[in-house]
Amino acid sequence: MEKLSPFAKAMREMAPWLDAVGRVTGGLGLGALLGWVLTGCLGLGSWAWGLGLGLGALGGLVGFVIAATKLSKPRNNENKESPP
Repeated sequence: MEKLSPFAKAMREMAPWLDAVGRVTGGLGLGALLGWVLTGCLGLGSWAWGLGLGLGALGGLVGFVIAATKLSKPRNNENKESPP
């Protein structure tokens, strides 16, 4: 059995939630980057940046909801008795 410091235990418990938040920020960042590339390289105008940011926000929100749904479900291997 490994011994962890209280900080390491807290970080291990927070890891799934940090992943969910990372999905939102990653979606926003990638969407903004995509919009910036479309605006600058292809010359589509500033509306492409807003469209990319909106699509990134939508994708990040969907990823967050999926991750949060997985966190709210009980795990199958916990609180079960072993078979006789």
